[in-house]
Order: sequence, then C-alpha cells, then structure tokens
Amino acid sequence: MQPNALTRGSLRDLAAHVKAPPPPGSVASAVMLAGAIVLVHGLGIASLQAPVVRPLLISDVLLLAYLLWALAQRPAGRAAPIGFVALSLGLFLAWSFLATAHADASITPLLRIAVYGAVFLVLSRRGTDRSLFYGIVLCYALVNLVGGVLQGQTRLIGLDIGDPGQTGALLVAALCPLLTAELRFPGRWIVGAVLLGGIFLTHTRSVWFATIVVLVVWAQKRLSLSRLIVIFLLFTALGLMTVSWVTQQFGLNEYSAHLRDQSIANGIHNGLEHPLLGSGWAEVASMGHFQQFTEEAVDSVYPYNLFIAVFSFTGVPGLLMLVLFLGGLLRHLVRRRQAPLLITLDLLAHSVTEMPLYAASMQTLLFFICAGMGLAPAGSAAQPSQDPHQDEAVPAAPPPKKAVLMPCGSASGWTRRAYLSR
Repeated sequence: MQPNALTRGSLRDLAAHVKAPPPPGSVASAVMLAGAIVLVHGLGIASLQAPVVRPLLISDVLLLAYLLWALAQRPAGRAAPIGFVALSLGLFLAWSFLATAHADASITPLLRIAVYGAVFLVLSRRGTDRSLFYGIVLCYALVNLVGGVLQGQTRLIGLDIGDPGQTGALLVAALCPLLTAELRFPGRWIVGAVLLGGIFLTHTRSVWFATIVVLVVWAQKRLSLSRLIVIFLLFTALGLMTVSWVTQQFGLNEYSAHLRDQSIANGIHNGLEHPLLGSGWAEVASMGHFQQFTEEAVDSVYPYNLFIAVFSFTGVPGLLMLVLFLGGLLRHLVRRRQAPLLITLDLLAHSVTEMPLYAASMQTLLFFICAGMGLAPAGSAAQPSQDPHQDEAVPAAPPPKKAVLMPCGSASGWTRRAYLSR
C-alpha cells in the first residue's frame, strides 16, 4: 500500500499557514528603524531651520545606515507591484523640492522627509522583522505612558517626548498591532486597555478622533476602499460637528479650535495666491489674512490641515500627487487589513485638524516605516495572520485532512487519497 499523498492545492494551503522565518538581517534592520523612532523626537522645531551642512542627528544616522545596508543586499523574493504608489511619492517629493527651491526657502525639512520616503520604498521591497519592531515601539510607548503618569502630568506629554499629540500618535501606533493580533502575548488586551487610558490622558481632540476612526475600521468584518472612504468622511463630518461639545465637556482649550479654523482659512487664501508652485515647503507667503482674525502678533502659522497645508506649500500639483499617493497606498493596504492600514488611517485622521507631515514628527516616520512594511511582499519577513478578528486560540495550521477511500482503476483496486474537508 502506497503512503498518503497531499494534493498540490493542499500543500499550498499548508504552506500559507506556516510562519516564515524572518529574512537574514531583518532583526538588525528592525532595531535600527525602531531606534530611529525612539530618537526622532530629539529633532526639535529649531533644527528644521538648520542648514544641510550641520552634523546629522542620531536618528538620521540610523536611517541612512539602514538605507546603505538595505541597498547593499539583494531583495528577498519578488517585489510587490506598487509602481503607481512609488511614482506618486517620487513625483510629490520632486515637485515639493521644485516649489521650495523656487520660493528660495530651506530644503532641510524636505531632505529628511525624502529619507523617510526612501525607507518606505526599501521596506516595500524587503520587509523586516515586524514583531520585533512592534515590540520595541510598544515598550517605548509604555515607558512614556507610565513615566508621564508617575510624574503627575495633568496632560500626558510623555517621559521624553514633550508633546501630547506626538505621544498620542505613538500610543495609537503601539495599539494597532495588538488589535490586529500581529503582536501576540498573554494579557495583550490588558496592555491595550492601558494604552487606551493613556490616549485619553493626552486630552488631545485630534488623538481621540483618530483613535475612534481606527477602532471603527478595525471592527468592520468586511472592508473595501470605497467603504473605508465612506467611514472616514462620515466620522470626519461628525468629528467637526462635535468639536465644540467635546471642548466644553472636557474643559479643553477653546482658542486652539479657533486658531485651527483661521489657519485653514489663511492656508486656502495663500494657496489661491500661488496655485501652481505654492509658497515653498513649511512657508506661508503672507500672514495678513490671518492677522485680521486675531489680536495677537503672528509671525508664522501653518495651516492645521495636511491637505490645505500641502496646497499652500506646493500648489495644486503637489496636492494632487499627495492624494494619488495616499489613495494608491490605501488600495494596497486595505487588502491585508493589518496594523499598517490602521496606522495610515491614524495619520489621515490627524490630518483633518493637524499638519503631521513634517521632519520633526515621530508620527511621520512611524507612518512611512509601517506603511512600507505593510506593502512588503509575502515571505519577505515573518507575516502574521491577515484576519484581524482571529482569536488567539485558533491554531495556525489547517485542520487535519480526512482520508477518504475512493475506488481507483489501479491494479491494487484501492488507493488512499487525501481531500480537504469542507
């Protein structure tokens, strides 16, 4: 009697459930990337005005070292088909450089963002050890949360971050792999509840709004790009209508909401004055329109909205390229429904009332790294289950095959064949 045999389809199904080991060097790359996240908060607003010739910061050195190491290696497996996403990002950065150079403004912030974009593109081809990266980010988030609480901070700004918005973005990013079960350990739901408590302690409306959007999308059993857009637009409208109520209920700063409204109006005004090339990255051509709405002297107020700010900085072409990049990125990420999708949505939700895309932003670097990992081809790194609602008790391997005796025209009369049970 011949031994049992699995069909080719069964072998493919079995291989899909086996966790692939991380590629060589992915552990070192994960440590370098997580280290850059931990150190990027040290950039500070003042360094955005620094000339290119000044010494690089530690976070910059780590990112450049990762790029040099990755480019020296051969990609593992076939690259993911993300040509449209890569092209849109490249055109957006190129146009931003052109607009900034035309306005005779500093290109230092854009150079750092370009490095982030290069890391994104490399990760989309190579991947890295996601579990290790997520673990380090989670530990760093918990250290800032616990340290801030022990210091008695009335508004959680983190142990060494110093900004409630950035601290909130870090906590949300640490929560996402717990929600999607990409990072599994005993008691992970307790840790998730602690992170949610820290998010509340930031007392930051944009962080709260982004967390709600992330949780609603995660709770969806079926998800498509069109459904994702509808959910985002619906909650954006609800969020904007409830800003005043939330502000009054929790005693938040009312002037900040007024500042955001007028800065957006000022950004639209500046964008309409320079619709083609804008006024240069992180530059506002005129504050006259904004000054009409406030008694305080204002030197420079950037629009508190990602898309309005990009429109003001780089004009209509830059805004269009950014929208195409984000749309193409979401189209790829929504298929896997993993933490990179939720972290990207976190950035977009923040973008309604914030300008998160800047060189000193920990959230910007988190977004580019995690989105790049989300586009990495299967097999380039350890890939967890793609089902965000899968319970921990569900085994990774498929159920055992049922051996069914089927008549066969062979000389022995019977042959044992394996079939997948339905």
